[in-house]
Amino acid sequence: MAIAKTGAIVGSLSGNLSGANFANSRFGLTVRKRRPPPGPSTETQLVIQAAHRLSRSRWPALTEMQRDAWRSFASNRTYRNRLGSHRNLTAQQLWLKYDFQSAVLGLPSRPLPPPPWPFEWPTGFVLTATAGVSIIVAPTPAFVPGGRTFIVAGSRPVTTHPINHFARWAVIGVITTVLGGWLDCLAPFEGRFGTIQATERIGIRIRYVDPVDIRFGWIAHAATVA
Repeated sequence: MAIAKTGAIVGSLSGNLSGANFANSRFGLTVRKRRPPPGPSTETQLVIQAAHRLSRSRWPALTEMQRDAWRSFASNRTYRNRLGSHRNLTAQQLWLKYDFQSAVLGLPSRPLPPPPWPFEWPTGFVLTATAGVSIIVAPTPAFVPGGRTFIVAGSRPVTTHPINHFARWAVIGVITTVLGGWLDCLAPFEGRFGTIQATERIGIRIRYVDPVDIRFGWIAHAATVA
């Protein structure tokens, strides 16, 4: 489905519309023929599809009081779409956004919205990689104590292409912060991508995981291996 930002005339398009794909690239707005996805679904795609089906099946089981709680929760939050416009999600859309994370991790359904966030969410992190020694992810600001769990994905190689900057993302594991609030990702990264080499570029992205409040949205950075 395409989305549009309108003015006197349509100014921006993004997505698919009747066999055409609209994209905002470094060349401006581009239009190309929409192509079917290549080949059968991967194992990861099958897991995601199953989680979506499970979440959709859970919504009808909520009581009207629980749905009212999600309506109130959704009315106080806005989310940015691909064109940068902010909008409110419906109660069902927001609940699915949260419950999908529970479903994909094998956690029970969440009947009520999460409580207020217990600590300041990091807005970025410092990535330091040394060949044969460590890949350290230090969230910033450093309000993340030890024992907090993150889904961590890696990318190798990292390119200079302005759009496809990360050549490939793959989840490397669910990693818990140590005392001091940092993550050591060398073993899971090399277990997925192989031994890192000095001077190459690698990418890491993290997403916080909590059984009570699953924070969505990835933070990503690249670094040159020392």
